[in-house]
Amino acid sequence: VAHAASLAASERPGMDGYNPLFIWGGVGLGKTHLMHAIANRVEANIPGAKTLYVTSESFMNDFISSVKDRQPERLHERYRKLDVLLVDDIQFIGRGSGTKEEFFNVFNVLRDKGKQIVISSDKPPKELDNIDERLTSRFGSGLVVDIQPPDFETRTAILQKKSEMKGYDVPEDVIKFIAEKIPSNIRELEGTLNRITTYSITTNEPMTVENMYEWLKHDLKRGDGVSVDYIQQLAAESFGVTIEDLASQKRTAGVALARQVAMYIACEKMEGSLQVIGSAFQRDHATVIHARNKIEKMIKDDPRIKKVVDNIMDKL
Repeated sequence: VAHAASLAASERPGMDGYNPLFIWGGVGLGKTHLMHAIANRVEANIPGAKTLYVTSESFMNDFISSVKDRQPERLHERYRKLDVLLVDDIQFIGRGSGTKEEFFNVFNVLRDKGKQIVISSDKPPKELDNIDERLTSRFGSGLVVDIQPPDFETRTAILQKKSEMKGYDVPEDVIKFIAEKIPSNIRELEGTLNRITTYSITTNEPMTVENMYEWLKHDLKRGDGVSVDYIQQLAAESFGVTIEDLASQKRTAGVALARQVAMYIACEKMEGSLQVIGSAFQRDHATVIHARNKIEKMIKDDPRIKKVVDNIMDKL
């Protein structure tokens, strides 16, 4: 969906329903990649189009410089005459009220002119706590799309493609081992592929599953030996749902609570990153943080939830 929306926005910038285009998802899933692709396609198909890709930090620095030099017209010239504006990591723009106010004005000017705006974030508009509602409501007025972590088959295909592109000769069982054990994001997949190839060359050892356990021991480390699969199994049993439900898009109260409890326990018992934990539930790291904070509060306020969590912890 994110790819299709990006393609449409690049072919007909500013069209209704796709403006603004808000892309959100976890780290290393391709948000910035899509934004650059949109800008490149616009410039290729529309000669003379004025496009600009910036991070929210760059926008903030431009605003600070214009205030410091007392040259607001310089900022207006740079941003308000664009055909396509792409702003990456909008969640970091909320540090200063002046920056948010200026971005609000730039957004309105470009939107009123029918110019395309593309924004990325690590969470959806409604969860951007440090940004004014008048801005987040505008972010949600166009098309909001998310990028989910790749599933096992997609991770396998990515590793196979990367191996071909780089000329690596990686056995199929090793490819599948990495795809299974490194489920978080594409950057980590590629980094792992590069690392094992380097190890194989420098040690003159073959790339085998046995060697993977040694070479990737720090990546595969999981706290005191607890796996997310086992946590999901216990949470599913405790709430009377299936393990598949926990990684599904179901949002019924029972499934949602079981999922959040499992995420909370995974955060407590495992050393994996939030992205790794989230990918096991087909969610991003922001969702894991939300679940952890919610269950922490519920444990204090609801004895029943505390008892369920304690029982699962005891079994672990």
